[in-house]
Amino acid sequence: MSSILQPTPQQRRSSAAEIGRRVRRHRLAAGLTQAELGDPYTRAYVSAVEHGRCAPSLKVLWLFAARLEVEVGDLVDGVNPFVTPE
Repeated sequence: MSSILQPTPQQRRSSAAEIGRRVRRHRLAAGLTQAELGDPYTRAYVSAVEHGRCAPSLKVLWLFAARLEVEVGDLVDGVNPFVTPE
């Protein structure tokens, strides 16, 4: 077992859900569809991100931020996978 601190599955899900909420909020404000935001990724993938079922990679976060005309920090600042919201 690694001695590097790893977030629990619940902490990872909570972080992914918060990032997903932020992506969705910015997407709707920008008037984009999931397909428009995600291309070349599928609409289903964007939906999974928005619903917190998966966490996007850094590459995808950069793509989303560019399409949404926001900074990557707007999507991830304050999201900490090691802290479970109360």
